[in-house]
Amino acid sequence: MQAHENSEKFKALKRRLLLKRGTECEYCGKESDRESDFDLHHESYKHAGDERDDEVKIACHQCHFKQTMLQKGLTTENYVNHIQDRFQKKLTDYEYYEIF
Repeated sequence: MQAHENSEKFKALKRRLLLKRGTECEYCGKESDRESDFDLHHESYKHAGDERDDEVKIACHQCHFKQTMLQKGLTTENYVNHIQDRFQKKLTDYEYYEIF
Protein backbone atom coordinates (compact mmCIF):
# COMPACT_ATOMS: atom_id res chain seq x y z
CA MET A 1 0.00 0.00 0.00
CA GLN A 2 2.89 2.38 0.72
CA ALA A 3 3.87 2.61 -2.97
CA HIS A 4 0.32 3.61 -3.90
CA GLU A 5 0.24 6.28 -1.21
CA ASN A 6 3.36 7.83 -2.73
CA SER A 7 1.87 7.82 -6.23
CA GLU A 8 1.00 11.03 -8.05
CA LYS A 9 -2.64 9.89 -8.24
CA PHE A 10 -2.89 9.56 -4.44
CA LYS A 11 -1.09 12.89 -3.90
CA ALA A 12 -3.57 14.54 -6.28
CA LEU A 13 -6.47 13.03 -4.32
CA LYS A 14 -5.02 14.43 -1.10
CA ARG A 15 -4.61 17.92 -2.62
CA ARG A 16 -8.14 17.85 -4.05
CA LEU A 17 -9.67 16.78 -0.73
CA LEU A 18 -7.71 19.40 1.22
CA LEU A 19 -9.08 22.07 -1.15
CA LYS A 20 -12.61 20.65 -0.94
CA ARG A 21 -12.78 19.90 2.81
CA GLY A 22 -10.29 22.39 4.19
CA THR A 23 -6.89 22.05 5.79
CA GLU A 24 -7.85 20.59 9.13
CA CYS A 25 -7.77 17.13 10.66
CA GLU A 26 -11.20 15.50 10.44
CA TYR A 27 -10.56 13.75 13.75
CA CYS A 28 -9.16 16.40 16.12
CA GLY A 29 -9.69 19.66 14.20
CA LYS A 30 -5.99 20.63 14.07
CA GLU A 31 -5.46 23.23 11.36
CA SER A 32 -2.44 23.92 9.20
CA ASP A 33 -1.70 25.64 5.92
CA ARG A 34 0.88 23.00 5.01
CA GLU A 35 -0.28 20.01 3.00
CA SER A 36 2.61 18.00 4.44
CA ASP A 37 1.05 18.20 7.93
CA PHE A 38 -1.71 15.83 6.83
CA ASP A 39 -2.18 12.26 5.67
CA LEU A 40 -5.19 10.53 4.19
CA HIS A 41 -6.49 7.76 6.42
CA HIS A 42 -8.25 4.89 4.68
CA GLU A 43 -11.57 4.11 6.34
CA SER A 44 -11.80 1.28 3.82
CA TYR A 45 -9.37 -0.34 1.40
CA LYS A 46 -12.20 -1.65 -0.78
CA HIS A 47 -11.18 0.56 -3.70
CA ALA A 48 -7.47 0.97 -2.89
CA GLY A 49 -5.79 2.63 -5.83
CA ASP A 50 -9.11 4.11 -6.94
CA GLU A 51 -10.38 5.53 -3.63
CA ARG A 52 -13.73 7.22 -3.36
CA ASP A 53 -13.86 10.46 -1.38
CA ASP A 54 -15.94 8.85 1.37
CA GLU A 55 -13.32 6.12 1.93
CA VAL A 56 -10.58 8.45 3.18
CA LYS A 57 -10.37 11.15 5.83
CA ILE A 58 -7.92 13.99 6.25
CA ALA A 59 -5.85 13.30 9.36
CA CYS A 60 -2.94 14.97 11.11
CA HIS A 61 -0.01 12.59 11.57
CA GLN A 62 -0.87 11.88 15.21
CA CYS A 63 -4.51 11.05 14.49
CA HIS A 64 -3.55 8.99 11.43
CA PHE A 65 -1.26 6.90 13.62
CA LYS A 66 -3.97 6.49 16.29
CA GLN A 67 -6.66 5.56 13.76
CA THR A 68 -4.37 3.03 12.09
CA MET A 69 -3.63 1.43 15.46
CA LEU A 70 -7.35 1.26 16.28
CA GLN A 71 -8.14 -0.14 12.84
CA LYS A 72 -5.58 -2.91 13.35
CA GLY A 73 -6.80 -3.60 16.88
CA LEU A 74 -3.51 -2.57 18.46
CA THR A 75 -3.28 -1.12 21.93
CA THR A 76 -0.55 1.19 23.15
CA GLU A 77 0.86 -1.69 25.19
CA ASN A 78 0.96 -3.98 22.13
CA TYR A 79 2.66 -1.28 20.10
CA VAL A 80 5.28 -0.60 22.78
CA ASN A 81 5.97 -4.34 23.04
CA HIS A 82 6.33 -4.53 19.26
CA ILE A 83 8.84 -1.64 19.24
CA GLN A 84 10.78 -3.15 22.14
CA ASP A 85 10.97 -6.50 20.34
CA ARG A 86 12.23 -4.80 17.17
CA PHE A 87 14.77 -2.78 19.14
CA GLN A 88 15.99 -5.90 20.94
CA LYS A 89 16.37 -7.68 17.60
CA LYS A 90 18.43 -4.75 16.29
CA LEU A 91 20.65 -4.89 19.38
CA THR A 92 21.12 -8.61 18.87
CA ASP A 93 22.05 -7.98 15.23
CA TYR A 94 24.59 -5.34 16.27
CA GLU A 95 26.08 -7.66 18.87
CA TYR A 96 26.35 -10.38 16.25
CA TYR A 97 28.34 -8.09 13.99
CA GLU A 98 30.35 -6.77 16.94
CA ILE A 99 29.54 -3.18 16.12
CA PHE A 100 29.76 -2.13 19.77
